[in-house]
Amino acid sequence: MRRKIQKVWLTVIIVVSILSFLIGAGVLLRSFKISTLGTTIFEPPHNEISGSLDGRRVLFISSYNEESPVFQKEREGVLSVFSSVNVGMDVEFMNARAFPTEDNEKLFYNLLKYRLSEVKKYDAVIAGDDDALSFVERHQISLFEGLPIVFLGVSDLDRAQRASQNPWITGCLERFEFDALLDVALAQNPGAESLVAIYDGSNTASGNLAQLFSLKINYPNLFFRGINTASLSLNQIKKEIAALGKDSIVICLSGFEDGDGLTYNVAEVASYVTESASVPVYTNISGSMGLGFLGGRLVDMKDCGERAANMLLEVFHGKSLADLPMETDCKSDFIFDYKVAKSFHIETKSVPNGTKWINRYSIFWMKNGGVVVSILFMALGVLGIFIVLLFERHRSKLIAHQLSESHDKLKFMVTHDFLTGLPNLQAAHKIISDLIQQEKKFSAVRINITNFKGINDSYTHICGDAVLREIAGILQSLGDEDYFAARDSSEFILVFKSGCLSEASSHFASLKQKLISVPFEFNGSSFTINTKMGIVSVLPGDNYSTDLVMTDVDYALLNAKSDPKVHYKFFTEQMKEELRTTKEIVRILDEACNEDGFEPVFQPQISIETGDVFGYESLCRLKDHTISPALFIPVAESNGFITKIGRIMTEKVVQQMAALRDEGHPLKQFAINYSAGQIVDTGYVDFLRGLLKKYDIPPHKIEIEITESLYLGKNSDSEALFRQLEELGVNLALDDFGTGYSSISYLTYLPVGVVKIDKTMVDVYLHDGKDVLIQNIISMVHSLGMKLVAEGIEEEWQYEKLKDFDCDVIQGYYFSKPLPGQEVKHFRVS
Repeated sequence: MRRKIQKVWLTVIIVVSILSFLIGAGVLLRSFKISTLGTTIFEPPHNEISGSLDGRRVLFISSYNEESPVFQKEREGVLSVFSSVNVGMDVEFMNARAFPTEDNEKLFYNLLKYRLSEVKKYDAVIAGDDDALSFVERHQISLFEGLPIVFLGVSDLDRAQRASQNPWITGCLERFEFDALLDVALAQNPGAESLVAIYDGSNTASGNLAQLFSLKINYPNLFFRGINTASLSLNQIKKEIAALGKDSIVICLSGFEDGDGLTYNVAEVASYVTESASVPVYTNISGSMGLGFLGGRLVDMKDCGERAANMLLEVFHGKSLADLPMETDCKSDFIFDYKVAKSFHIETKSVPNGTKWINRYSIFWMKNGGVVVSILFMALGVLGIFIVLLFERHRSKLIAHQLSESHDKLKFMVTHDFLTGLPNLQAAHKIISDLIQQEKKFSAVRINITNFKGINDSYTHICGDAVLREIAGILQSLGDEDYFAARDSSEFILVFKSGCLSEASSHFASLKQKLISVPFEFNGSSFTINTKMGIVSVLPGDNYSTDLVMTDVDYALLNAKSDPKVHYKFFTEQMKEELRTTKEIVRILDEACNEDGFEPVFQPQISIETGDVFGYESLCRLKDHTISPALFIPVAESNGFITKIGRIMTEKVVQQMAALRDEGHPLKQFAINYSAGQIVDTGYVDFLRGLLKKYDIPPHKIEIEITESLYLGKNSDSEALFRQLEELGVNLALDDFGTGYSSISYLTYLPVGVVKIDKTMVDVYLHDGKDVLIQNIISMVHSLGMKLVAEGIEEEWQYEKLKDFDCDVIQGYYFSKPLPGQEVKHFRVS
């Protein structure tokens, strides 16, 4: 019976195999009748001007910020020209899209004027987009007199033509071929009766709108109208868009701000426009494709950048700027989203030849899909016949082979990484353990991709996986004889088995050359993979264990990552001592957290206006140890103690305030430092609210001091914290202004009432010739309605100069060192 069943199955397999072979042959013959798709060949840009221009420096003023896709393409085009002739370029960002206010422009002007006074004069200026050109025109005499100015990305034709009449200005007009786009849109929407443009109040939007509406006379059957997002709330904008009928052609020109003063990025604009519209939406916004828009004719901003740079090269080689006419023919392409087109049942043949598609299946499959399918069917047929012929004879051998293969695969999966094919961390531990037991000298290297998160965020995790495979491939190319490589999450472990690496060794020189900066391309985008390395060398008799090797190599890498000037660090005796110190501080902090080992000290803050105590800053100290806060606070932040220390100090400060009040002393403001590491303590504000209620302390007598690292990036956690503290009624102060990122624009939206400048800034700049920076900062802070506190004041002349500059509050040893709690009530200003 069993043999009969086997024969039936064999017959079925034979029939299916023959049919599969015949079907595959038929599909193959049919595929030869299908035409293939052409491809567009892109050539790299080239300059028409050669020769080195060492020493030339150009200032690029961008209307946007560094993350803007428009700016990134413009910069890529400019640098592709300048890099070949050694022209240097610095960039300043107006960020006019996010902060389209006169105050922002004034702040930018003051900051730029100061910076220009401190550096060597530039040889030329590039103005990126309409706001930058407008700024440069207004301040040409005061900031850029005698400098050639080239603009790019300017869409306002009138502004561009007016600027070009200036003998010191020319550039490239961002001319959108709206007539070509309208012809395509009408072909795709034959029943259209109106054209609706979505725009905002920016200079760029005004230029785009003027170009589009100049075509009214060419399209008499279309009613042209616009939706100005700058005059409506977001809900009103969505309602207006949702109300558009099927007879509308919708083109999104901008929409980055609404009538409530809120600003939006490209993705947010695409989201609220396309989700509200019942018809496909066209656009001319650079970097917007793939976000929901159907398509558009987009100007190639890289080409604009190349043209602007080549104009300046001609000027640098002696040509007069007045002889260079404004260019109006920057390259542009039709780009359409295949998925969006399909969702609106729009045929691909409705777009012009040469259109670039995104979200479309691969060209290879389009060209060779029929052949691949036919080969698969034919292979299936051949495979079926082969299985039938050998099934009975090799059955037992096949089963044995499958069992062996499964065992090998299982063993490989246990000891290797699936993505890269490299051994995993467990395998690396075994190699290190074996080398220690064999008393071999070797080096272990931990490799970190420093920009890996940024790559994942910017180019998706698919690109991140490709980057990991790229680094794995480099490590595998080193060879098995000298090296053993393994992957550990987003990092790699490399073991040099043939001795110890050193700065002078040829092996290490080769390793640096291959790994430190790796050029990489993904889907047409080029960038560099940046790595840092930590290295530990092990000699026979060093009394190392596997865990200790991994600990030391991790610490070496941590030191390399904390130093922006280096790409690698060798583990040293000094690091070993630092590790011991860190472990001891961890032990002390753990003990202090559990045994009341912290105490606050209070440094008076003196009001210049009244000469009396304005308040006190609370500082953390260890009761039974003389370890500086500069040492134990970073250890507390990196080892999870900071949230507990923050609560302990907060309670002690509130208790001190209550004790002073109960003894009949006037209640002053007390400042409490808040570390960025405390952001994970989501219950801190409720904890503070409970203390204030328990000890009956008015919230406005508490000031929370934050640093720039807390709000960098405007993340949701920090914004929620600011909102909760503001609702509670406590004051917020920005500490250490000027020592970190110090973006002036942060001050325009942070709910702080006080700005503090650090002692290091006072020491460096509060001197004749440099003190104008301090004076400008004080004026700027006052113009924003805030007070300024100067820390670290130790000399009378510093106090007098800050008093002349109208500084509000002074803090430092000139008046008093930090005081223990019991001495605060006795302090008087002398």
